[in-house]
Amino acid sequence: MGKQEVIDYLIKKKSPATQKEMAEKLRIGRANISTSCRSLKKENAIIITPSRRGCFTEYMISLNPIYMRRKF
Repeated sequence: MGKQEVIDYLIKKKSPATQKEMAEKLRIGRANISTSCRSLKKENAIIITPSRRGCFTEYMISLNPIYMRRKF
């Protein structure tokens, strides 16, 4: 449902984004973004990098450059 929107947003932004940021900009629920990211990670389309902020873990989501060369 939201896989193509996530990829389009990351292409447009050209930098890593968080789930919270994507939920605000795309107006999609965070659960849908999370499900989309899991399936995109299996396809090696995105790279998910965890970053610690105190006791919280924030995940930065970015496009895989190899995927960009292969698909587009």
